[in-house]
Amino acid sequence: MSDQVRSQPERTIGFWLELSPGQPIIGEGIGQYTARLLKAMTRELGTTCVIFTPSWALATIREFLAAAEIDPSRIDVQTRGSAILGRWLEAKLSHTGKRAGAPVGKLRADSTAPIDRSLLARLRRSPRSLARHGFNLYRHRVLAALARSASNDERIKAVIVPIGTWEGARAIRSKRLVVHIPDVVFVEFPEYFKADPHIPETIAKIRRVGACAGAVACASEHVRTNHLTSYLGLDPNKVHVLRHATMKLDEIEPSYLRLSKSQARQQLVLATGQLTGCTAVLAREDGRPATVLYYPTQDRPYKNIFQVIEAIAILNHSEPGSTHLLLTGNLSARPDLLSAITGFGLGHQVHHLGRLPQQMHALAFRAADLGVTASSFEGGFPFVFAEGVSMGTPVLMARIPVTEPEIPSSLSRRMLFDGTQAGSLAALVVSALMDEHLLADQQILLSRQSARSWRDVAADYLALAHPGQDG
Repeated sequence: MSDQVRSQPERTIGFWLELSPGQPIIGEGIGQYTARLLKAMTRELGTTCVIFTPSWALATIREFLAAAEIDPSRIDVQTRGSAILGRWLEAKLSHTGKRAGAPVGKLRADSTAPIDRSLLARLRRSPRSLARHGFNLYRHRVLAALARSASNDERIKAVIVPIGTWEGARAIRSKRLVVHIPDVVFVEFPEYFKADPHIPETIAKIRRVGACAGAVACASEHVRTNHLTSYLGLDPNKVHVLRHATMKLDEIEPSYLRLSKSQARQQLVLATGQLTGCTAVLAREDGRPATVLYYPTQDRPYKNIFQVIEAIAILNHSEPGSTHLLLTGNLSARPDLLSAITGFGLGHQVHHLGRLPQQMHALAFRAADLGVTASSFEGGFPFVFAEGVSMGTPVLMARIPVTEPEIPSSLSRRMLFDGTQAGSLAALVVSALMDEHLLADQQILLSRQSARSWRDVAADYLALAHPGQDG
């Protein structure tokens, strides 16, 4: 597919970025994915990209494009709506404890949907209901106007939608939609999500977006078969596996490779300002360097964060202070994890850093002895592998359907573990630290994976967007 597109003439394609007010994209997985596609299309394939986004997201998108170093001459950002009004309504909603995207009543597809008298009475009694309804109604109108803009844009014949929940794209007419659905994680862990009342509507939304797409892309056959065709019931003929390329951090900060572990740790402590204590924090009680593990993750039940914390406790049991853990994500909403850290006596060994920009993410990998990902599910081969190995740090990963097929058996026993068992990770950490050839062997695997570039991925998207065209 990629070779077909490489020889094609310059073209223009749309991107639908349906961000809510205040929604981040920099540092998010889908943001990194979209940035790589945009950069490859504009820089390597000579494609002009027209981004359709609400005006309240314009500043976020500009910051995102600058951070990704995407050529602005190849980008045209089309917006609709008032940034000030959108942010004001979202700010009002932030005090209600409700999700901004939660449905309020039944609104017609027509952006001029009337409000019936009973609903109006409820709104008058409740300012919070008024704010929720106001945001959803205004958001609906803005997205409808944005979809009309995309429909009427004669430069483009197709629009890429990076997330399957961005349902506003369904209103786009006379353009081919290529929808990226990374996964439907609820399929894997229904027990974790059964109490969330929003899940059924989210699933229905993804199904509706996927059904109206001309083509749907995902990163693994596991997701294609089990999530998109079997569970959502999408037409198998239009669901395609576009294996993603690697996310190598040495392309972002190559200078970090010249830092020793000690130097990287000192810079990380000074740069984040969030680690407990001073520059000696990542050290054993006798002053010798500690073993440092880095687990970049989000707070999801299947990420097995508790098991990783418990593994740190096991490793510190025989030698207190010997092993430290760096965590991303926000643990403030997880009192169980905070209690576990305290209960295990790891208050000075577990450091949660919050959301890190890409440069600090690279520095954290360089500072660590081992990278870790313990998630029981990923939609494609974990980006963490290339991120860590490209910064000179071996990576240990949970044994899941998308990791086992990619790794030779001689290497899998040295880098894969049971993410649900703390003892499995603790034992592998001990053996990995003594494995002098682990990094070199992982670098060979990364080199093989790197044969597929983001240029190839972008070319495959263009081929799905413009089927049957040749140079």
